[in-house]
Amino acid sequence: MPSAKGSGAAALALALLAGGLVAGLGSLGCGAEARPEAVIDLGPGEGARVVALPPAATDRVARGPIAWSSDVVSARAKARRDERPLLILAVAEWSVASAELERGPLAVPKVVQAVRRAVALRLDLTDADATGDLAESYRVASVPTLIVLGPEGEERFRSAGPDLDLDALVSALEE
Repeated sequence: MPSAKGSGAAALALALLAGGLVAGLGSLGCGAEARPEAVIDLGPGEGARVVALPPAATDRVARGPIAWSSDVVSARAKARRDERPLLILAVAEWSVASAELERGPLAVPKVVQAVRRAVALRLDLTDADATGDLAESYRVASVPTLIVLGPEGEERFRSAGPDLDLDALVSALEE
C-alpha cells in the first residue's frame, strides 16, 4: 500500500500536470487562456489535492468558431465598457437543439463575423437546480435561447430553438 506521502506527491504531480494542460491549450489556440495553476491544498494527513481551479481558468469555452465566455459578470462589464452588444446563448448539454444551433446557424460565416463585434456569453443551463436563477434573470424558458443585448442591457433580439432569422441576428449585432 502506498504511503500518504507517496500519494500526496502523485496528487501534486497530477495537479501540476492539469494546470499545465490548461495553460498549454491556450498556446495551441484551443480557446483556453494561460491562467494560474490549480489551487492546491497541502493540508495535514491528506497529502496534496486539487481544491479548485480559479474561476478565470474556465471562463472561456471554445465551441465551434466562436470563443464564448462563461463568466456573466465580466462579459456584461466588458460589453458595457467597450460599448459592444452582448450575445447570450443559453444551452444545455442534454439538448440536441442546442448542439444543432451551435453547429449550424452559429457557424455560418456572416454570423461568426458579426459575433466578433460583440461579447459572446454562453450560459450552460444543464443543471437546472444550480442555474435556475440565471435562467430566470434572462427570461430563458427553453434551450437553446439566443439573446442580443445592447451595451446598456436593452434587448435587441431574442430567439428560442435551433432555427433563427440570421439576418435579424446579424442586424441586432451590428446596431
